[in-house]
Amino acid sequence: MTTIIPIFYEKILRSLRLKEFFRGVDMSRQIQKYQGFLSVCLGDTTTWGGKSLREIHLKLKITDKDYWDFM
Repeated sequence: MTTIIPIFYEKILRSLRLKEFFRGVDMSRQIQKYQGFLSVCLGDTTTWGGKSLREIHLKLKITDKDYWDFM
């Protein structure tokens, strides 16, 4: 994950639309947070201590198209 997640975000930041969601975001910190989140999703025994995905993304007004472009 330490290799693939930075590559994933590089691709996201090349998108004119999607990169707007990350304006002003410390990407090193974002990558670390996402690595932690995915580790828990994939079975890491630590507990996710961050906000819920809904809580984090609600203010962004993400459309279905934004979501699928991200995926």
